[in-house]
Amino acid sequence: GPPGGGPGNATLYDAEWYREPTRGQMAMYFPDGSRPGWAVIACQTAPQYKVVNCHPLSDSPPDSGYAQALRRAAWQFEVVPPRRNGEPILGAWVRIRFELTSSKG
Repeated sequence: GPPGGGPGNATLYDAEWYREPTRGQMAMYFPDGSRPGWAVIACQTAPQYKVVNCHPLSDSPPDSGYAQALRRAAWQFEVVPPRRNGEPILGAWVRIRFELTSSKG
């Protein structure tokens, strides 16, 4: 997306997974009965592919609480930090999107 959009109008990069969270890791935060939907949070990159200081941005359905749930799950995420001139930018804001699809079918 375009620059800006992060907290304090910081540049918000699209997150690139180093390792995508497994279904098991997410199950605690999004039970199997969860309705289909999505959530987006903004986090800052940290050493060892970690993210910190996450904030909910948006989610659907609107009353789902999915962005807050995603924020709580984010301690286990592993994200490649964005790079500038080949150097990883720690503390950069990244946008993490998570899709919940129906587990049936």
